[in-house]
Amino acid sequence: MRVKINLDLVDNSLSSTPLVNGLLAVLGPLAEVDADIRLADLNVYLEIGSTTATVNRVGVFPPFAELAVEPSVAHAWIGHIDDEVFFNEQRAINTEQDLSYGEVAGLGLRLGVLDGDVVNFGNAVSVRSHSTESGSAELLQFFGPFPETQRSSGGAASVSRLLSNLLANLDIRVDVDADGPDEGGGVLDDVLDALNTTLDVVLETTDEILDLTLGTLLRTVVEPTLEFAVDTILQAVGIYLAEAEYTVAAVYEVCDISGRVYEDQNHDGRAQATEGMPALNLWAKRRNLAGEVEVVPVDPSNGSYRFTDVVNSPQSIIIDDNDDPSDFTPNLPAGWIGTRPESLRYDLLSVPRFSGAVDFGLFNGSRIDGSVFIDNGVDSDGQRRNGANNGMREGHERGLSDSLLVLLDAQGSEIDRARSGGDGRYRLWLPASRAGAVQLRQFNRLPYLSTGAELGNSNGSYDRNADSITFNADAGQLYGDLNFGDVVGVNLRPEYIGYVNAGGEVVYAHQFLAGSEGQLSLAVSNVPTGWQADIWQDSNCNSRLDAEDSLVSESVTVASASIECLLLRVRAPADASNGDQAAISLDAEFVFTVATPALTRSGSVLDTTIVSSNAAGIRLDKLTNKSQAKPGETVRFTLRYVNTSSQRIRDLTIEDREPEYTSVISQACNDTPAGITDCQTEMDGKNLRWQLSGELVPGSQGGVSFEVRLDN
Repeated sequence: MRVKINLDLVDNSLSSTPLVNGLLAVLGPLAEVDADIRLADLNVYLEIGSTTATVNRVGVFPPFAELAVEPSVAHAWIGHIDDEVFFNEQRAINTEQDLSYGEVAGLGLRLGVLDGDVVNFGNAVSVRSHSTESGSAELLQFFGPFPETQRSSGGAASVSRLLSNLLANLDIRVDVDADGPDEGGGVLDDVLDALNTTLDVVLETTDEILDLTLGTLLRTVVEPTLEFAVDTILQAVGIYLAEAEYTVAAVYEVCDISGRVYEDQNHDGRAQATEGMPALNLWAKRRNLAGEVEVVPVDPSNGSYRFTDVVNSPQSIIIDDNDDPSDFTPNLPAGWIGTRPESLRYDLLSVPRFSGAVDFGLFNGSRIDGSVFIDNGVDSDGQRRNGANNGMREGHERGLSDSLLVLLDAQGSEIDRARSGGDGRYRLWLPASRAGAVQLRQFNRLPYLSTGAELGNSNGSYDRNADSITFNADAGQLYGDLNFGDVVGVNLRPEYIGYVNAGGEVVYAHQFLAGSEGQLSLAVSNVPTGWQADIWQDSNCNSRLDAEDSLVSESVTVASASIECLLLRVRAPADASNGDQAAISLDAEFVFTVATPALTRSGSVLDTTIVSSNAAGIRLDKLTNKSQAKPGETVRFTLRYVNTSSQRIRDLTIEDREPEYTSVISQACNDTPAGITDCQTEMDGKNLRWQLSGELVPGSQGGVSFEVRLDN
C-alpha cells in the first residue's frame, strides 16, 4: 500500500534571528545581514510492503496450525517522487533514482557592508530524506476456534521510529539566486571582498543554521502532525507499520476421492468382479460448498477416476457425458441409466478414507417402478376416507404386498418378474436389447380382484380383464407410477341345514363381507310353493330377529372393509309333511362404486330347511368383527348358538380352535340365555371349549366369543 501525504506548513513560522546572528558572527562587524524565511508545504511518501507467512506445522485432531511470519517493511520518503512512479505499485521505488529534493521554504537574504553595497539573495530551501522500519520474524500458533485471526508483533511505536528516523536523516539544500546592483554579480563580489569572505562560507553557514533551525521545527511541529496523519490512515485500514493480521480460516484434512464406473448387468447396485467398464466416454465431476468444480476423465479401460488432495468437507460427485465444469447435471449417453446411485450423484458430508468408496453402477436399458395398492379408500389406521375403486392410488391407501408382476415382450416371452414389497412397491428391469412393445401384467392374490391401474409416464393402455398395461418402452428411460389397484372381493356366508315343525319358522344368520364400498342388492330364489322366505338387516349383528331389525326391500349401501349382517327367515307350510324340505338360495349382487368400466360381483348361499315333527338341533354361527386385519391387530370371533328344534337341549358343549398365525388373548361367555345356569371356558393348547350347564329351550339362543391377535 502506498500513501502520499501533503503537509501545509504556511501557518508555521520560522524565526530568522538565529540565521542573522550566525552570519554576523562569521562575517564580522562590517556586515549588515537581514533574512526572511517563508515556509511552504512538505510532501511525505509512505509505503507498507506485503508480508509473508509459511505454514510451519499443522495438525487435524485437534485442529492446530503454526505460521512462520515475516512482517512487512515500511518505507517513508520526504522530497519529491513523480506521481506516475509512486502510484505504480507494480514498480519498486529506487530512492537514488526516483527521489529528488522537494522545496519546503523560500529564504530572502539581504547581505551588505556598512554604508556600502548591498546584495539580495532569493533562495529556495529544499529537503530530501528516506527511512525504513520493519518488525522481526516470529511464530504464530493457532488453536481455534476457527476462523482465528492473530496480529504479528510490532506495535504503534513503529510509526514514531519511522518518522523520527525520517526527520533525523533530513538533507537540507539551499539554492542561491543572487540579485542586486549590477545584476548581482559585481556587487556580490564587492560585498564579499569587503567582508573578507566567500560565497561558499555564506552558504555553508546558512545550511548549518537552517539544518539546526528547520530540523528542529520539523521535529517539534511537523513530526506530531505527521505521526497523527499516518496513524489515522493506518487505523482506517486496520494495521500498523511493520505489522500484519494473519487469519487461519480452517484446518482441513485432505484426501483423495476415487471410485469406479461399472456396468451393473444384474442391477443389484454392487460392483462384481465380472462387471467391467461400459464402452462410454464419461467424466467425473466434483463440486464443493463454494461452488468450485473439478472435472476428471473416467478411465475407459477400467472405469476408474480419482480426485486428489480434496479438502475433507462436504462434496458432491456426479457422472456426466461431457467435461464442461459449468454443467453439473448428471447425464449419460442414450440408452443408459444409473443403478447406484440412481441419481448418478453422491452428496458426501465428508471425504471417504478408503479407496473405491464412490462407485457408480450403470445399466443399459430401462427401469419400471410402481405399486400394487388396496383401492378401498381406507387409510393405514382403518379410517374410511375417499377414492375407493377409482384405480388411482390416493396418498392414504395402503400398499398390497406379495403380488406378482411379470414383464412380457410382444411375443409373450418373460423379460423380468418381481413381487410387491411390504409397502406395495415393485421394480422391474428392461434390457436395451428387449426394448419395444411390452406388456406388464399383475397376478392377483386371493381373494383380491382388480379395479384399475395408473399408467404413469408410460403413455400406454390398461386392460382390466387381463390386468395388464401395454406400452412401447424405450431404452434409457425411468418409467414410474405404474400402479395397480386391487380390492378384496365379496363373500356371503355361511350355508345352513335346519329343522322346523310344520307351520314353524327358522332364522338363518348370514354375513356379507365387502372389501370396498358399493351397492348390495339381495334376493331369494328357489322358494317352494307354500313356503315363505324374507331377508332382514340384522342391525346389531346378534343373529336374532329383533324388533329393531328391518326388512330388506331395496339395495343396501355398503362401506369399505365392512360386514353386513343379514337374516334369512324361512317359514314352513302348516300342512307340510315330515321330510319335506326347501333349499332356498340367498342371492347377492354387489356393484363397486365409481369403478370404470362397471365392476360387479355376485354370490349366493343355500339354506336347506327340513320339516320334522320331533326336530331337534342346534344351529351354530361363527361371526367376526373385521373382514381384514393387519399384523398386531386384534380380531373378535363370536359363536352364536340357537335351539332350532322343538325340544329342550341340556348341557351344551361348544368347541373351536385357535386360527393359524394368531394368538388367543381372551375367551368369554357373552350372551347366556335363561335356562343356562353356568358357562365355563377352557383352553387346551390351541383347542378352545365352552361348557354350558342347564337347559336351552326351543328357539332360545346365546353366544360365546374369543379374541386373537395376528402374529407379526
